[in-house]
Amino acid sequence: MEEGDGHAGGFAEAIRAWRQRRGWTQEELSHASGLSTRAIRSLERGRTQKPRRTTVQMLADALQVPRARLTETVRRAVGEAESEADGEAGSEADAAESETSLSGARALNPLLRVPRELPPDLADHELDVREVVAKLVAGPTEPYRAAIVRVAAAEVAIRAAHHASAKFSDGQLFASLAGTPAVAPAAVLRRFLRSLGADRPAEATLDELAAAFRSALAGHRMLVVLVDARSEAQIGPLVPAEARCALLVAFGPHRPMGPELA
Repeated sequence: MEEGDGHAGGFAEAIRAWRQRRGWTQEELSHASGLSTRAIRSLERGRTQKPRRTTVQMLADALQVPRARLTETVRRAVGEAESEADGEAGSEADAAESETSLSGARALNPLLRVPRELPPDLADHELDVREVVAKLVAGPTEPYRAAIVRVAAAEVAIRAAHHASAKFSDGQLFASLAGTPAVAPAAVLRRFLRSLGADRPAEATLDELAAAFRSALAGHRMLVVLVDARSEAQIGPLVPAEARCALLVAFGPHRPMGPELA
């Protein structure tokens, strides 16, 4: 039996234990999950006896814990067959949970467009991408940066992206970096920002474009797919800072997959 499971107060202890195993502070779990730090603190102190289903799902995604396991911990802790969908009206903890939930973040930073840019999957039927998909849907590995998954071929990236797309409900961005000379990150950022309805002036610098891209993705679940990449420097400005996003990169045939951003 793991710490925090199977007794009164187990949910609070389990959340604290799983957070500490990740080496995260309450603030880092707040950023990765979309819940407020105040809500995390309330949960870990056992003040929230019946967390909402959305809260359980957000914590499960951030901590990479199966939702069913976390829900079962809630059931045992409160002694009920099912965690209630809503808490007591006027509850301070419930208000804290809802004020910075994922839906709240989306409302504060709405996307003008939802891109669905993945090209068709034309790879061989037997191409197995299950390991790549598992990495994409596992959840964030860092609280302040999207997960980065590297693969060796564009067809692997495209198939895996299609299989994982349901996880990224706010859209999927796609770009090929093939070309001579190499495609500049600024050009890709301009195209992505147009896709998101957040275009920037022609005189905007690379740093300004990258900042605008990160701002546009804040609070959203977006999968960014890049194929035929040549270098880590080429993809660096395209890494989202939002932990609920993921970046899937296929490097070109003559460029080994680098560890610099891992």
